[in-house]
Amino acid sequence: MADLAPGFLDFWRRWLKNSKTKPGSPPDADMEMTAEAGGSQPQDLTDDTSEGFWIASDNFDGFPPGWPLLARQQNYYHNGSLHRRFGALHERVLMYEEVTLSSLEQQLLELDKKDDGNASDRSKLRSLSPAQMRSGGKDIERVCEKDELIQEIKIRLKNYFESILQGKELRQLPRVSGGEIVNLYYNARDGHGLDREAMRFLRECEDFVTPRTERLHNRLEWLIFGDLEGKQWYKRLLLRPFVASKVNSDKTTMAQRIPQLRVKLVLTVLVVLISSVILLSPVLILYFSNATKAWSAGVVLLFVLVFTTIMATLPNMKIDTIFIALSAYMAVMVTFLANFQGGQCQC
Repeated sequence: MADLAPGFLDFWRRWLKNSKTKPGSPPDADMEMTAEAGGSQPQDLTDDTSEGFWIASDNFDGFPPGWPLLARQQNYYHNGSLHRRFGALHERVLMYEEVTLSSLEQQLLELDKKDDGNASDRSKLRSLSPAQMRSGGKDIERVCEKDELIQEIKIRLKNYFESILQGKELRQLPRVSGGEIVNLYYNARDGHGLDREAMRFLRECEDFVTPRTERLHNRLEWLIFGDLEGKQWYKRLLLRPFVASKVNSDKTTMAQRIPQLRVKLVLTVLVVLISSVILLSPVLILYFSNATKAWSAGVVLLFVLVFTTIMATLPNMKIDTIFIALSAYMAVMVTFLANFQGGQCQC
């Protein structure tokens, strides 16, 4: 026990000293709305208690403005990791490979025809090539022209097929809206001082994708992106409670931090409200009104259209999922109408 006391006291002393620092927040916890100002003064990491680790996950100290700080922000923020797909360039490379492979295919066909026209070489078309039949060190340096051509075609075909599959995978990633790219543009220009040539890759707004699938803020872009002071009064009123940091005095480098948890809270409340309106409104309308059969059918049809429209506008929503949800909604409405009509007075 006496041997453990110094180690325990040292651990307790180090824990108390580290507890005074800002605790780390979970990754992807915040969103950046507009251009972010440059990094602050570098943090002194020479203290033995820090052991060289970053204590706060949102600590940008020590990263100078420009590519280093921008890359760290892209990795940290929930609306980061925006990458260009280079779709047109990819198609250009594929077309080049297709033309090249077509030419090589024609060359191989000409060699086959040449062998077929020669009685001594005709056996090459019906058996293994001389290079494939060689064994050991016998004539190992000698490779026929056709074998070299086939090996070149093999390598190009492999790269061509891999490039097609990689392009397919990129197309399946979530698309990034133009507002996201404009937001990144102002961040890179005003917050990090990148010049126009450095930001050339941002010109193709519709060519950007992101590997992050859970992008909860997409439906709230009209509210969260842009100059907070330049928004309409109702947008400022809706946004103020969710802004995590104050607006900088310099409006050209203005940035507001919105924690992702607050975005989840807003979306959860909106989903509950919208679901309640869609599910309960037709029930209340039919229950508290002396509705005829035609009126009841019209109300049900209207809310079915509203329900289907909302489902169709949700991101990554498939047709079969919409049909299943619509069937469940219709089953609830039909059951209510049957019970409601059956419970009415028939006198």
